[in-house]
Amino acid sequence: MQNQQLVDYVKQQIQGGVAIDAIKKALLDAGWPAQDVEDSMKAATPASGTAAAVTTQPIVAAQKKIDPVAALGGSPETHPLSSGASSKTTFFADGPHVAASQEHSWGRVATGVMGVIIVLLLAIIGYMYYSLNGKVATVSGQNASSASETQGLQAQLTKIAQDKTDLTNQIQGLTADNQALMSEVGLFVPQATSTTVTIKGTLATTSMGYVLTTPHMIVLTVKNSKDAKVDVTLKPLVGKMTELTGTHKSGVLEITVTAVNGMAPGAASTSTAPLATSSAPQL
Repeated sequence: MQNQQLVDYVKQQIQGGVAIDAIKKALLDAGWPAQDVEDSMKAATPASGTAAAVTTQPIVAAQKKIDPVAALGGSPETHPLSSGASSKTTFFADGPHVAASQEHSWGRVATGVMGVIIVLLLAIIGYMYYSLNGKVATVSGQNASSASETQGLQAQLTKIAQDKTDLTNQIQGLTADNQALMSEVGLFVPQATSTTVTIKGTLATTSMGYVLTTPHMIVLTVKNSKDAKVDVTLKPLVGKMTELTGTHKSGVLEITVTAVNGMAPGAASTSTAPLATSSAPQL
Protein backbone atom coordinates (compact mmCIF):
# COMPACT_ATOMS: atom_id res chain seq x y z
CA MET A 1 0.00 0.00 0.00
CA GLN A 2 1.27 3.46 -0.89
CA ASN A 3 2.63 5.47 2.04
CA GLN A 4 2.96 9.22 1.55
CA GLN A 5 5.83 9.41 3.99
CA LEU A 6 7.74 6.84 1.91
CA VAL A 7 6.80 8.64 -1.32
CA ASP A 8 8.31 11.88 -0.01
CA TYR A 9 11.41 10.06 1.17
CA VAL A 10 11.93 8.34 -2.18
CA LYS A 11 11.54 11.60 -4.09
CA GLN A 12 14.01 13.32 -1.76
CA GLN A 13 16.61 10.54 -2.29
CA ILE A 14 16.14 10.56 -6.08
CA GLN A 15 16.69 14.31 -6.14
CA GLY A 16 19.84 13.75 -4.10
CA GLY A 17 21.20 11.45 -6.83
CA VAL A 18 20.73 8.12 -5.01
CA ALA A 19 20.03 5.09 -7.22
CA ILE A 20 16.53 3.65 -7.06
CA ASP A 21 17.82 0.15 -6.22
CA ALA A 22 19.78 1.57 -3.30
CA ILE A 23 16.69 3.45 -2.02
CA LYS A 24 14.58 0.29 -2.26
CA LYS A 25 17.16 -1.80 -0.44
CA ALA A 26 17.48 0.81 2.30
CA LEU A 27 13.75 0.81 2.95
CA LEU A 28 13.52 -2.99 2.96
CA ASP A 29 16.49 -3.21 5.33
CA ALA A 30 14.77 -0.63 7.56
CA GLY A 31 11.85 -3.05 7.98
CA TRP A 32 9.21 -1.57 5.67
CA PRO A 33 6.84 -4.08 4.04
CA ALA A 34 7.89 -4.95 0.48
CA GLN A 35 4.47 -4.11 -0.98
CA ASP A 36 4.43 -0.66 0.66
CA VAL A 37 7.91 0.01 -0.67
CA GLU A 38 6.92 -1.05 -4.20
CA ASP A 39 3.73 1.03 -4.25
CA SER A 40 5.40 4.10 -2.75
CA MET A 41 8.35 3.92 -5.16
CA LYS A 42 6.00 3.65 -8.13
CA ALA A 43 4.19 6.75 -6.93
CA ALA A 44 7.42 8.66 -6.34
CA THR A 45 9.22 7.55 -9.51
CA PRO A 46 8.76 9.79 -12.61
CA ALA A 47 7.97 8.43 -16.07
CA SER A 48 10.14 5.53 -17.25
CA GLY A 49 12.42 7.70 -19.35
CA THR A 50 12.99 10.15 -16.56
CA ALA A 51 13.42 7.32 -14.05
CA ALA A 52 16.07 5.73 -16.21
CA ALA A 53 17.84 9.02 -16.51
CA VAL A 54 17.76 9.54 -12.81
CA THR A 55 18.95 5.97 -12.15
CA THR A 56 21.91 6.30 -14.46
CA GLN A 57 22.69 9.89 -13.48
CA PRO A 58 26.16 10.30 -11.97
CA ILE A 59 26.04 10.31 -8.22
CA VAL A 60 26.47 13.68 -6.62
CA ALA A 61 28.42 13.94 -3.42
CA ALA A 62 29.53 10.33 -3.45
CA GLN A 63 30.52 10.29 0.18
CA LYS A 64 27.34 11.87 1.48
CA LYS A 65 25.68 9.64 4.07
CA ILE A 66 21.95 9.04 3.74
CA ASP A 67 19.95 8.01 6.79
CA PRO A 68 16.39 6.94 5.86
CA VAL A 69 15.31 7.36 9.47
CA ALA A 70 16.57 10.90 9.79
CA ALA A 71 15.33 11.81 6.32
CA LEU A 72 11.81 10.80 7.28
CA GLY A 73 12.02 12.59 10.60
CA GLY A 74 12.13 11.26 14.15
CA SER A 75 14.75 9.47 16.16
CA PRO A 76 16.02 5.90 15.63
CA GLU A 77 14.20 4.84 18.82
CA THR A 78 10.74 6.12 17.79
CA HIS A 79 10.63 6.12 14.00
CA PRO A 80 9.22 3.07 12.17
CA LEU A 81 12.34 2.83 10.05
CA SER A 82 14.38 2.03 13.13
CA SER A 83 13.11 -1.57 13.25
CA GLY A 84 15.33 -4.44 12.16
CA ALA A 85 18.96 -3.74 11.30
CA SER A 86 18.53 -0.10 10.06
CA SER A 87 20.05 1.45 13.18
CA LYS A 88 23.19 -0.58 12.54
CA THR A 89 23.44 0.21 8.79
CA THR A 90 24.96 3.31 7.19
CA PHE A 91 23.73 4.46 3.75
CA PHE A 92 25.92 6.23 1.22
CA ALA A 93 25.04 7.81 -2.05
CA ASP A 94 25.97 4.60 -3.91
CA GLY A 95 23.92 2.31 -1.59
CA PRO A 96 24.07 0.83 1.95
CA HIS A 97 27.42 -0.34 3.32
CA VAL A 98 28.45 -1.93 6.62
CA ALA A 99 31.27 -0.08 8.33
CA ALA A 100 34.37 -1.47 6.58
CA SER A 101 36.76 -1.22 9.48
CA GLN A 102 34.47 -3.07 11.90
CA GLU A 103 33.73 -5.76 9.33
CA HIS A 104 37.43 -6.18 8.57
CA SER A 105 38.22 -6.47 12.27
CA TRP A 106 35.58 -9.11 12.82
CA GLY A 107 36.83 -10.94 9.71
CA ARG A 108 40.33 -11.15 11.14
CA VAL A 109 38.99 -12.39 14.49
CA ALA A 110 36.87 -15.03 12.76
CA THR A 111 39.84 -16.15 10.65
CA GLY A 112 42.00 -16.47 13.76
CA VAL A 113 39.35 -18.48 15.60
CA MET A 114 38.93 -20.77 12.60
CA GLY A 115 42.68 -21.27 12.46
CA VAL A 116 42.79 -22.26 16.13
CA ILE A 117 39.87 -24.66 15.63
CA ILE A 118 41.57 -26.27 12.62
CA VAL A 119 44.82 -26.73 14.56
CA LEU A 120 42.91 -28.31 17.47
CA LEU A 121 41.06 -30.63 15.11
CA LEU A 122 44.33 -31.68 13.45
CA ALA A 123 45.86 -32.35 16.86
CA ILE A 124 42.85 -34.46 17.92
CA ILE A 125 42.89 -36.41 14.64
CA GLY A 126 46.62 -37.03 14.98
CA TYR A 127 46.20 -38.27 18.55
CA MET A 128 43.36 -40.59 17.54
CA TYR A 129 45.38 -41.89 14.57
CA TYR A 130 48.43 -42.82 16.63
CA SER A 131 46.27 -44.16 19.45
CA LEU A 132 44.33 -46.41 17.08
CA ASN A 133 47.57 -47.52 15.40
CA GLY A 134 48.88 -48.58 18.80
CA LYS A 135 45.71 -50.50 19.57
CA VAL A 136 45.79 -52.18 16.15
CA ALA A 137 49.41 -53.23 16.72
CA THR A 138 48.50 -54.62 20.14
CA VAL A 139 45.52 -56.54 18.78
CA SER A 140 47.63 -57.85 15.89
CA GLY A 141 50.23 -59.10 18.36
CA GLN A 142 47.54 -60.76 20.42
CA ASN A 143 46.04 -62.33 17.30
CA ALA A 144 49.45 -63.68 16.26
CA SER A 145 49.95 -65.12 19.74
CA SER A 146 46.45 -66.60 19.70
CA ALA A 147 47.08 -68.13 16.27
CA SER A 148 50.29 -69.75 17.55
CA GLU A 149 48.49 -71.10 20.62
CA THR A 150 45.67 -72.40 18.42
CA GLN A 151 48.13 -74.25 16.20
CA GLY A 152 49.76 -75.78 19.29
CA LEU A 153 46.40 -76.90 20.66
CA GLN A 154 45.42 -78.30 17.27
CA ALA A 155 48.63 -80.34 17.17
CA GLN A 156 47.91 -81.65 20.67
CA LEU A 157 44.36 -82.59 19.69
CA THR A 158 45.65 -84.40 16.61
CA LYS A 159 48.12 -86.37 18.74
CA ILE A 160 45.42 -87.20 21.29
CA ALA A 161 43.14 -88.43 18.50
CA GLN A 162 45.94 -90.62 17.12
CA ASP A 163 46.70 -91.97 20.60
CA LYS A 164 43.02 -92.75 21.03
CA THR A 165 42.99 -94.66 17.75
CA ASP A 166 46.10 -96.61 18.73
CA LEU A 167 44.66 -97.39 22.16
CA THR A 168 41.39 -98.54 20.60
CA ASN A 169 43.28 -100.86 18.29
CA GLN A 170 45.26 -102.22 21.22
CA ILE A 171 42.06 -102.79 23.20
CA GLN A 172 40.49 -104.61 20.26
CA GLY A 173 43.60 -106.76 19.89
CA LEU A 174 43.67 -107.55 23.59
CA THR A 175 39.97 -108.38 23.53
CA ALA A 176 40.46 -110.76 20.62
CA ASP A 177 43.48 -112.29 22.32
CA ASN A 178 41.51 -112.71 25.54
CA GLN A 179 38.73 -114.47 23.67
CA ALA A 180 41.27 -116.75 22.03
CA LEU A 181 42.85 -117.46 25.38
CA MET A 182 39.48 -118.32 26.93
CA SER A 183 38.79 -120.67 24.05
CA GLU A 184 42.14 -122.37 24.53
CA VAL A 185 41.66 -122.62 28.30
CA GLY A 186 38.26 -124.17 27.64
CA LEU A 187 40.09 -127.14 26.10
CA PHE A 188 41.25 -128.15 29.56
CA VAL A 189 37.98 -127.63 31.41
CA PRO A 190 36.56 -131.03 32.44
CA GLN A 191 33.43 -131.81 30.47
CA ALA A 192 31.18 -134.86 30.76
CA THR A 193 30.60 -134.96 27.02
CA SER A 194 32.24 -133.62 23.90
CA THR A 195 31.75 -129.88 23.28
CA THR A 196 31.94 -127.69 20.23
CA VAL A 197 34.87 -125.26 20.19
CA THR A 198 36.33 -122.69 17.81
CA ILE A 199 40.11 -122.32 17.88
CA LYS A 200 42.44 -120.05 15.89
CA GLY A 201 46.03 -120.85 15.13
CA THR A 202 48.67 -121.58 12.52
CA LEU A 203 47.98 -124.69 10.45
CA ALA A 204 50.78 -127.21 9.76
CA THR A 205 51.20 -130.81 8.63
CA THR A 206 52.99 -133.68 10.37
CA SER A 207 53.29 -137.40 9.84
CA MET A 208 50.13 -137.71 11.91
CA GLY A 209 48.16 -135.26 9.73
CA TYR A 210 47.19 -131.66 10.21
CA VAL A 211 47.88 -129.79 13.46
CA LEU A 212 46.87 -126.33 14.68
CA THR A 213 49.21 -124.33 16.95
CA THR A 214 47.43 -121.58 18.90
CA PRO A 215 49.03 -118.16 19.73
CA HIS A 216 49.66 -119.53 23.23
CA MET A 217 51.50 -122.55 21.85
CA ILE A 218 48.76 -125.13 22.44
CA VAL A 219 48.92 -127.78 19.71
CA LEU A 220 45.72 -129.49 18.55
CA THR A 221 45.68 -132.46 16.23
CA VAL A 222 42.99 -132.59 13.54
CA LYS A 223 41.40 -135.95 14.26
CA ASN A 224 39.68 -136.26 10.86
CA SER A 225 42.73 -135.22 8.76
CA LYS A 226 42.22 -138.15 6.38
CA ASP A 227 38.72 -137.03 5.48
CA ALA A 228 38.90 -136.09 1.79
CA LYS A 229 36.87 -132.89 2.20
CA VAL A 230 38.89 -131.83 5.22
CA ASP A 231 42.15 -132.59 3.45
CA VAL A 232 41.28 -130.64 0.31
CA THR A 233 40.13 -127.73 2.43
CA LEU A 234 43.12 -127.57 4.80
CA LYS A 235 45.93 -128.22 2.30
CA PRO A 236 45.99 -124.67 0.81
CA LEU A 237 45.93 -123.16 4.33
CA VAL A 238 49.12 -124.75 5.62
CA GLY A 239 51.35 -122.08 7.20
CA LYS A 240 48.49 -119.59 7.53
CA MET A 241 46.35 -118.40 10.43
CA THR A 242 43.22 -120.52 10.29
CA GLU A 243 40.07 -120.85 12.34
CA LEU A 244 38.85 -124.38 13.03
CA THR A 245 35.48 -125.27 14.47
CA GLY A 246 34.69 -128.77 15.66
CA THR A 247 33.98 -131.13 18.55
CA HIS A 248 36.43 -131.64 21.32
CA LYS A 249 36.61 -134.00 24.27
CA SER A 250 37.91 -132.56 27.53
CA GLY A 251 41.47 -133.55 28.35
CA VAL A 252 42.32 -134.67 24.80
CA LEU A 253 44.15 -132.23 22.48
CA GLU A 254 42.24 -133.30 19.40
CA ILE A 255 39.52 -131.61 17.35
CA THR A 256 37.17 -133.16 14.85
CA VAL A 257 36.79 -130.38 12.25
CA THR A 258 33.26 -129.45 11.14
CA ALA A 259 34.05 -125.97 9.72
CA VAL A 260 37.10 -124.14 8.41
CA ASN A 261 37.11 -120.34 8.59
CA GLY A 262 33.38 -120.44 9.21
CA MET A 263 32.54 -122.70 6.24
CA ALA A 264 31.94 -126.46 5.95
CA PRO A 265 34.87 -128.51 4.63
CA GLY A 266 34.84 -128.85 0.85
CA ALA A 267 33.27 -125.44 0.16
CA ALA A 268 34.93 -123.79 -2.84
CA SER A 269 35.72 -120.52 -1.08
CA THR A 270 37.13 -122.03 2.10
CA SER A 271 40.65 -122.36 0.78
CA THR A 272 40.72 -118.74 -0.43
CA ALA A 273 39.68 -117.14 2.82
CA PRO A 274 42.45 -117.63 5.39
CA LEU A 275 42.32 -115.58 8.56
CA ALA A 276 44.71 -112.66 9.00
CA THR A 277 47.55 -113.20 11.46
CA SER A 278 46.60 -111.85 14.88
CA SER A 279 48.51 -108.72 15.93
CA ALA A 280 47.74 -109.28 19.61
CA PRO A 281 50.76 -109.88 21.87
CA GLN A 282 51.30 -113.46 22.84
CA LEU A 283 51.27 -114.49 26.51
